[in-house]
Amino acid sequence: MTYPDNARPTLIKRLDIEVDIAPALTLGEVAEGTRMNYPITGGRFTLFCPSIEQIDGTVMPGGCDYFLEMTDATGRLDAVYSLMTDAGELINIRNQRWLCKPTTLFSRGSSGRRTLR
Repeated sequence: MTYPDNARPTLIKRLDIEVDIAPALTLGEVAEGTRMNYPITGGRFTLFCPSIEQIDGTVMPGGCDYFLEMTDATGRLDAVYSLMTDAGELINIRNQRWLCKPTTLFSRGSSGRRTLR
């Protein structure tokens, strides 16, 4: 299906986030696959808002990426964590998503941080 140029959806960048995570804590096997928790230990973020230039802050330690690696080579991620803006405002986040290749879920960048792909 083709669309006229003025009808194409556009993506607008709203959030950059780098989350530091600890190694996986394997909880064990369940009927659907293997359950693992990735504790969130910190990080930084920048939120881009139309009304102001940007909001910067810290990813608070204490959250977790709850991950289920399914037996069919897919995965289910449920990430729950909090952000603290540099102005002291707290933002609670919950991300849920399905993943196609759980074996490549996290990569380690040049800084040593583990990054969700």
